[in-house]
Amino acid sequence: MKIGICGDLARGQNAIAAGYDYAEFNLSKIARMTEDEFRALARERERLGIPVESFNGCCPSDIRLTVGIDEQQLAAYAEVAFSRAAALGGALVVVGSGRSRDIPEGYDISVAVDEFSRALTVMDKIAGGYGIRLAIEPLCLKDTNFVNTLTQAVEVCDKVASDNVGCLVDWFHFGQNGEPISDVIKYGRYIVHTHLARSSDDRRIPTVEDMDQVRPFFDALRAIGYEGRMSLEGKYHPDFDGSIAAAMQLFRGLGVK
Repeated sequence: MKIGICGDLARGQNAIAAGYDYAEFNLSKIARMTEDEFRALARERERLGIPVESFNGCCPSDIRLTVGIDEQQLAAYAEVAFSRAAALGGALVVVGSGRSRDIPEGYDISVAVDEFSRALTVMDKIAGGYGIRLAIEPLCLKDTNFVNTLTQAVEVCDKVASDNVGCLVDWFHFGQNGEPISDVIKYGRYIVHTHLARSSDDRRIPTVEDMDQVRPFFDALRAIGYEGRMSLEGKYHPDFDGSIAAAMQLFRGLGVK
């Protein structure tokens, strides 16, 4: 399993020096850069030698993935976003974007599933052309009111029916939802990416003191033979460098690094 961090160039540089494998950038910020800004970012990434293998923050809130989808706008955005992700070396994009997929109260869930699946299909056609895989991220109810559990993400994934679209498990969201760890094993063949933070409300990056809390997640991933990536995504406390050093001790204790 590869271990990475969610962050920017500066944090990526520190993480690689601390023994991490890659950085995960925010895609919507990169997609909205000017050409000059993006070229400068790409040059600096290459100079520093930071592997950027995955991206989160797929879409900004004005790019709708359910109600009011504008397929032409979505495709144009996806072309810029995924071409830039590929240029930076990316292989996977997380489709979280809770505000982009929120639905009105009382909205027909089956309609929302159809719409979200259609939006993913639009993005998948473009992402696939750049060799980028998509990972649907279930988010807890605090972050969105649509596709909150792994079971619901799998339903959408089945509807899209593309080998290039899978699901993500984020330990924080998974724990906040109270989902059974058995679902990780049940839906193991769908899981193409993972995020890690404590499942408690503080969403802090875990340390060796949290080993018993996170061990079931790692045991389940081993049970399904997961060999993909795991990105730290949470609150780095008390500071970034100290937090990732403490997390590295956890990974070593779990036999990951």
